[in-house]
Amino acid sequence: MFRLILFTALFVIFAIPTSAIEQEYILPEPDYWPENLSEPCIDGTITRVEKGKITVYGKNHHGNEESIEIFIKGSIFTFYGGYVTQNQLKTRIKLKVWFHGSNCDQPSKPISSARIMIASEQPGDDWP
Repeated sequence: MFRLILFTALFVIFAIPTSAIEQEYILPEPDYWPENLSEPCIDGTITRVEKGKITVYGKNHHGNEESIEIFIKGSIFTFYGGYVTQNQLKTRIKLKVWFHGSNCDQPSKPISSARIMIASEQPGDDWP
């Protein structure tokens, strides 16, 4: 009987896909929105632009407002899919950022972007 219970417990543990236990961290692509897209780690506005990094003020994925410095590593694109260069980033541009790391709560240090999606290349423009 003990063997049957142990076998059943092991089967249940290993048969459940890890995505059912822990949601995968799924990032957007410039021309593709995956079905289970993860929430952005921060949704806000650029308040400062420096070479290789930006400061963003907005709501994090927990809904709290914060200001955070983010090193630019991954791709940058508009909501409609066109690529954007770091030189095109300006203050007052609205954006969503997904961090490098396994999820928003466990970003790589220093915090850097895996993906940045901007609403528009024009400062002050809102999301479509």
